[in-house]
Amino acid sequence: MDRLVYLIPFAVAAALLVAGALVWRRNREASLVRLLAEQWGAAPERGVSADQLSDIRANAVRLMPFAVDSITWNDLEIDRLYRALAATQSSAGDHMLYALLRNPCLTAEELARRTDVMDWAAADASRRERVKRLLYDLGRQKNLDLALMLDHSWYDAHRFYLFCGLDGALVLFLILGIAGISAGWAGFALLAVANTFISLRMRKQIGMVMATIGYLPRLVHVARALGGEGLALPDGLRTEISRSYQVVGKIATTWITAVNTENINVLAGDITDFLRSPLLMDSISFYHLTRMVRDHREELRHLYALVGQVDALIAAASWRQSLPQSCQPELGEDYPLAFEELVHPMLPGAVPNSAAFARNVLLTGSNASGKSTFLKAVALNALLAQALGVATAEKWRGRFCRVYTSMALRDNLFEGESYFIAEIRSLKRILDARQGTPLVLCIIDEVLRGTNTGERIAAAAQVLGELGRGDGVCLAATHDGELTGLLGQWYENYHFSETIIDGDVSFDYQLHAGPAVGRNAIALLDMLGFDTQIVEQARIRLQTFEQTGVWA
Repeated sequence: MDRLVYLIPFAVAAALLVAGALVWRRNREASLVRLLAEQWGAAPERGVSADQLSDIRANAVRLMPFAVDSITWNDLEIDRLYRALAATQSSAGDHMLYALLRNPCLTAEELARRTDVMDWAAADASRRERVKRLLYDLGRQKNLDLALMLDHSWYDAHRFYLFCGLDGALVLFLILGIAGISAGWAGFALLAVANTFISLRMRKQIGMVMATIGYLPRLVHVARALGGEGLALPDGLRTEISRSYQVVGKIATTWITAVNTENINVLAGDITDFLRSPLLMDSISFYHLTRMVRDHREELRHLYALVGQVDALIAAASWRQSLPQSCQPELGEDYPLAFEELVHPMLPGAVPNSAAFARNVLLTGSNASGKSTFLKAVALNALLAQALGVATAEKWRGRFCRVYTSMALRDNLFEGESYFIAEIRSLKRILDARQGTPLVLCIIDEVLRGTNTGERIAAAAQVLGELGRGDGVCLAATHDGELTGLLGQWYENYHFSETIIDGDVSFDYQLHAGPAVGRNAIALLDMLGFDTQIVEQARIRLQTFEQTGVWA
């Protein structure tokens, strides 16, 4: 009895520790759930560095080839848009969000599959937060490489069976030792040392690969929940996830049992090393896993994309919720391009514009009047309408199309390519793309600015004329007023303008019908404090040219 009295304080302390751990865990879970809920409709808190974005891009292209080419992506600065959308919870979500933005839908059915998930996320907060909690547990794997994760060439059948044999021999020696045969203990000791040495060498070779493959069991575990009826995902996606899980679900159970740890790469100093190393558990598990990857590589890639798509589209729905103005686009086969109160999605306080374009558009106007921003707003919304079923406008109506731009090119000194060469290559790719389907929406800013005036006007008239014919739609901006008359057969004229009062220039950033009639380059010299003589001589030269047609 006295001995039991001494044990009471230890029992109480142990009970308090357990109770404290349970309370801490419950509070931590409640805090996490609250944090995830507060993310809805808010800007992502985490930043995405250039290096991280490069890794995301490299993995995304392994999920689906990019339809939006690099020139268009860079022209429109869609990396910035990606960062604004990136409220994802997992590596799979990061990669699929990027892939979805670079692969706009080309049919109503394909787009509906994406918007159904976004609408589900917006309508059912309870289930949405449960899914986000699952995706949070899936998490991000540092330096995850899809190519490495799904590379079955690591599988070596000879080593796998050799290590299984050594493992079995170790157990056999142990049994012999227990049975009283002295040679059993000697064999057990020698083989345990040898197996530990082999295990340490193998860990150096395969540690990073095992850490990467370790993402797959968690992925399949999340897929099991997403494919169930309890979370009520849209039927098409839920069925597809469930079908994929049926193929690989048994693999996940095998992996988790074999590895028995969330992070497959065992940490140095882990107490389980005393068992894992002599039994070659890491090495045997590794070759077992890579064999499974070999047999189900494409199924696993597809499941990775499906789970990532859920994460990505919840993030997209959250971004849509944060927008001060948005609409569901109307997309059809024969809809002309029209919009009301359109704004640039990444420009706070942007001035809205409305238009309905029956033909191609030639846009003129002075410097800094808003031409480039307007063109980018149109191009970005065309992509967003087809990628995520959202436009930053009160109304958007148009056709399914492929978007190509030629706007923000630069010299490539490393390849010895001038600005003009880069520009004509960019235009040539648009002309070539017109041969395919569906139609092309091309956006061109300052066509052929990299050459002299005479050749620029002559060549631009031919290139834009060619782009203006056929089923595609072209929106082009230029400072060359001569083009407004030369291209009148195929293009409508619109312009942006400015007002100069007492040497001050102001812009309304509104789209106006017809060609521009004013200029502001010399006025801007004056406004920014250039010497009066420079400004006046510039005006005189311009007036002389307009009167005589000759520069003096």
